[in-house]
Amino acid sequence: MSKKFHSEPDIGANQPQKDYLDKLEKLIARVRTGDMDATAQFILRYNKKIVSIAFDVLQDEELAKKSAKKTLEGAVEQLRQNIRTGAFEPWLMWLTRSDALQYTQVKRLCNTQVMQQEVLQSMVTKEGDEVPANIHFTQRSPDNAASPDSSDIIHNGIPVPQSAPVLKRPPNASIFQEERDEFIESDTERQGDSIVPPINNEKHKRAGRRFKCKKRMMQRKTIVLSIIISLLCLILLWALFGTLARNFNVFPDLGYSWFDDNFFELF
Repeated sequence: MSKKFHSEPDIGANQPQKDYLDKLEKLIARVRTGDMDATAQFILRYNKKIVSIAFDVLQDEELAKKSAKKTLEGAVEQLRQNIRTGAFEPWLMWLTRSDALQYTQVKRLCNTQVMQQEVLQSMVTKEGDEVPANIHFTQRSPDNAASPDSSDIIHNGIPVPQSAPVLKRPPNASIFQEERDEFIESDTERQGDSIVPPINNEKHKRAGRRFKCKKRMMQRKTIVLSIIISLLCLILLWALFGTLARNFNVFPDLGYSWFDDNFFELF
């Protein structure tokens, strides 16, 4: 006779926090020992809440159930490790949302592939005909080649007008891989002969050293020029101040008399 398990109430539902954590710790301890009854009780305890959170993220009931199953399997596996009871439920909620986001990417990828397939079908379907969803377009082979007088091209036994585009894709090829290859090929054709050659590291290093050497020389020249200009400014200020001092008889001689006698005599 199969046993029926009833999920325990959540935190704060007519029981203290300590009692709730004690029961959760005992349940986790039983799951860690490999007790199947405790594992089933654990799954029933959190299954509904995990499915609800996954559905809020995915907005798809089937994917939400798959995501919840993956989350519960991962949680049971992680319970064999030393996870603190107080931090277990926040970690479980984080794991639920993380798995749901992964399924969101899967859902988006599936929708994109369906849209691509619909576009391909609309491009090669004649009026009133339907193309199977698993069709793959390849180049014509001699076995199924049309006659020279025929106005149709045959792809896998299906006649297609010559005005329709011939799509070349190997069987089981990814749509995204094909688009990537086409982008790389078109980009290579646009570049042509303008492809940049690889950088010569030794030449680059030598150019860098020459630039640094020139930079240091310019800095030295700037420092020397600044010193010369500063000395000339000091001499000019000294001469001007000496002239004013002699005119007002404030300082009879500040050394300017020697400068006046020896320098201005040249003129």
